[in-house]
Amino acid sequence: MQDLEIAIHHHQTLYEQITQAYAEVSQDGKALLDVLQRPLSPGNSESLTATANYSKAVHRVLDIVHEVLHHQRRLESIWQHRKVRLHQRLQLCVFQQDVQQVKP
Repeated sequence: MQDLEIAIHHHQTLYEQITQAYAEVSQDGKALLDVLQRPLSPGNSESLTATANYSKAVHRVLDIVHEVLHHQRRLESIWQHRKVRLHQRLQLCVFQQDVQQVKP
């Protein structure tokens, strides 16, 4: 039973690390989009070319941010399923211990 409790704690720690990493990636992606979408100074002769190049970069960054979001949601679903299974196994162990105590 102690192994299950350790596994549950480790599982929760992994979730917190994944959530933190996702928050950092999401924040970095938004910051990058803000920089790429900021208009260039109109006096720059290369501003039209740069804007076109930045437009492609913006779409690519958005695609990556959406892909990361999709993977994060998938991981969260898998994590939740595993959490339920770990807690069910722990409850079963507790039940089995209770049964052993009741037996004459």
